[in-house]
Amino acid sequence: MAASQACLDAIRKIRATGKALFKRISPNDLDITGGHQYGFYLPKSAGEILTDIKPEKGVKTKHFISICWQNDLITESVITWYGKKTRSEYRLTRFGHNFPWRKPELLGDILVLIPETSTNFSAFVLSTDDDFDEIALRLGIEVGEWSVYHEHELVLSAEDCLVNEFSRIIKDYSEFPSTLIMSQIARKTLEFCGTNFLDGSNDTHLIESVNSEYALFRLMEEKFYLPEIRGGFSEINPFIELANSILNRRKSRAGRSLENHTEYLLDINGIPYFSQSKIEGRPDIMIPNDEAYYKDPSLVTMLAIKRTCKDRWRQILKEAPNVSQRYLLTLQEGISENQLKEMKNANVSLIVPKELHKFYPPAFLDTLLSVDQFMDSMLERYNG
Repeated sequence: MAASQACLDAIRKIRATGKALFKRISPNDLDITGGHQYGFYLPKSAGEILTDIKPEKGVKTKHFISICWQNDLITESVITWYGKKTRSEYRLTRFGHNFPWRKPELLGDILVLIPETSTNFSAFVLSTDDDFDEIALRLGIEVGEWSVYHEHELVLSAEDCLVNEFSRIIKDYSEFPSTLIMSQIARKTLEFCGTNFLDGSNDTHLIESVNSEYALFRLMEEKFYLPEIRGGFSEINPFIELANSILNRRKSRAGRSLENHTEYLLDINGIPYFSQSKIEGRPDIMIPNDEAYYKDPSLVTMLAIKRTCKDRWRQILKEAPNVSQRYLLTLQEGISENQLKEMKNANVSLIVPKELHKFYPPAFLDTLLSVDQFMDSMLERYNG
């Protein structure tokens, strides 16, 4: 598959305006949590690129805007700051009747909001893994709960200690280290900086490791690519070659980072496994190993690892076809009820870090496994 036309249009507009908000659509946005909230929640930290309304306590203020959505749908909407009583948030509301972008099946999709002027916005809702990848590759944005794109501005989620330590460490490298080395640097730096990384759960460990490595990678990009970019190009081909090199490295790193940190957690929890198997379908991880699969598949657990799995999860049904125990670990923030039902019917158990469970439909929370729960179940099964 390829990125949708809506995704390509969104990227074109973002490059023209230089800023955008990316927001993962949550159960609260779709009013499927029972909270009786309406419209899309907008993070306070992103308010400054969307409105002049200041986040002041004790007031309720409105900013009226016109939004052109994909397929040329136009809504006369409003950004409202709610600062009264216990509320402290921005919300985007007023979409008119039969608005198509607030349906339960859009849970986990990405809302892209682009301010072209103070009162005129463009908006897109992106739904596929290919769209998510295209955004990450072309704009360097990996959308968690939300992200803000500012042209020429690098925003890191790591604490100052992490940034300072990474800046010191990368001085010793004359080229990109392997993804495995980068994963190791990320974890060691988290330990050095005294975060709650060491005392946290497997869930916290995984999330902080992945986020830390992404911050390190962005600094590496700055060091190795920015001087060449600033030097300019006299011909088109060298520019295209460099751009392709950057995009390919981003894609390769994103695909391997989560696997590295998951394997590390399996190691420190003492769980036997074999990675990058040559079994049919090339499963990511076999527990305890490939040999056990050939002897008795009923004794084997297959673990698939995908950062996003909104539509790619079905690929794992072709991996290690004789296995009955299938698990899928993902960092996807929210999946629709229909897809969760499909996974359950296909006997796929979904593993999601605990702090991301809030993005899933309440009716399915008891079907999700945290990383801690998965590790405990594997210890009980294979080391009990």
